[in-house]
Amino acid sequence: MIRHELNAFKLIFPLLYPYRWPVVGIVIAGVCASLAEGLGIGLLAPLLQSAQAVELPNNNPIFSLLNKLVSRYGDERKVFAITVMMLGLIVLKMGFSYLYSSFCVLLTHHIEHHYRCRVFAQILALPPGYFDKSSSGKLLSMGQETSHMVAAVASFIWICINFCTLLVFSGILLMVAWH
Repeated sequence: MIRHELNAFKLIFPLLYPYRWPVVGIVIAGVCASLAEGLGIGLLAPLLQSAQAVELPNNNPIFSLLNKLVSRYGDERKVFAITVMMLGLIVLKMGFSYLYSSFCVLLTHHIEHHYRCRVFAQILALPPGYFDKSSSGKLLSMGQETSHMVAAVASFIWICINFCTLLVFSGILLMVAWH
């Protein structure tokens, strides 16, 4: 079963090669969105601990960075500052999510148009006798196959983004408490 999916990915790579830089940009925007979400979730610990007036441990790089950011504000403004930071990270995450979703839709429509034009150009280049021998359903389904191909490309891009999100969250979790 896994071999079948890997073969499908090998077929998708040549289709994406001309569009490799937009795909990389989409994946980077997805990673930035997941990073903003992970940092926003990471701010929950100082928010909860500032309400109890307990300092975060300094042996962790994330907690020490958050301590530096939060320690600038007085005790009465810490909760407000952390809440504003969390809100800013949520807005940043939503902006990056909108960015990679929009670019993914634009890219898939462009890929579909490009390959649909190529398929129809090949159909028009066929000799007239081919149309007499072939059924009209077969000819129409050739145009629809591009939409299935684009759905596979979009799924591949989403899989890449979700994999990178998994890596970002795993990295954040390991930095917070590796043991």
